[in-house]
Amino acid sequence: MKPLAAGLSSLLVAGIVFVAASTSMAPGRWFTSLLSTTTDNAYVRGDVTPISPRISGYITEVAIRDNQVVKAGDVLFRIDDSDYRARVNQAAAGVAMQRALLANLTSRTDLQHASNTLLLNRHWRRYRAPKPMLPAPRAISGVLNN
Repeated sequence: MKPLAAGLSSLLVAGIVFVAASTSMAPGRWFTSLLSTTTDNAYVRGDVTPISPRISGYITEVAIRDNQVVKAGDVLFRIDDSDYRARVNQAAAGVAMQRALLANLTSRTDLQHASNTLLLNRHWRRYRAPKPMLPAPRAISGVLNN
C-alpha cells in the first residue's frame, strides 16, 4: 500500500502546484469564468438616440455632459453661425441694391414725365396760341389795296 499512497500523495502535490501556478498566471479567471458567460463577438444593448441635424456647421460649445438627462427643448450644443450671418448680410445687401435700383427708376420716370410735360407745353403754345399778324411789305400792300 505504500507505493499507492506515495503515488497518490505525489499526484496531490502535482495538482496543488498546477492550481497555484495557473492561478498566479491569471488571477480571478477561474472564479469569474464559473460565474459569467463570455464571448468574442458580443453586442452591447443600450438606448441610443441618433441626432440628425437639419443644418450644417461647426460646433462651438457643448452644453451637456456625458450621460446627462435632457428634456425636450434643452440646448445640447451651439453651432457657429458666422456662415449664416454672412448669408443674411448678403441678402440684406441684395435688398438694399434692389431698393436703390427702384429709387433710381422712380427718379428717371419722374424726370421723363417732367420732360414730356415741358415738351407738351412748348408744342401747345406754338400751335394753339394766336400768331401775331405781320405787316405786309409796301410793294405788296399797294396790290392788295387796289
